[in-house]
Amino acid sequence: MTGKMVLIVEDEPGTAKMYRIVLEVEGYETFVAYTASAAVQALERIRPDLVLLDVMLRSSCGLDVCRHIRSKAEFSDLPVIIASVCNSPADLQAGYDAGANAYLVKPVSQKELLNTVQQGILQRL
Repeated sequence: MTGKMVLIVEDEPGTAKMYRIVLEVEGYETFVAYTASAAVQALERIRPDLVLLDVMLRSSCGLDVCRHIRSKAEFSDLPVIIASVCNSPADLQAGYDAGANAYLVKPVSQKELLNTVQQGILQRL
């Protein structure tokens, strides 16, 4: 699975770094966006193969980013994985309603992260 690009949308630098390291060790390319607006710009510029998205961003709600992705025809098949501390059934439902393909509850183990990313990439092939 080398060479696939994962857009990480995470406002906590430590968490973003951990995701980046785990994914790059497995051969994925990564790009980190720390804000919703940076994520939207990056979508057009880097054309990721998958988006790993936090819900609680300082500047905005990650669900808005997910809705934006789903509103664009060119991203209709782009896998979106939400990773959030928000873990109530209503939170998970809101994530799926916004268009997420998967929802991980933080803290996310390396194995769970890699398995979910790999499944998301494979679904798009």
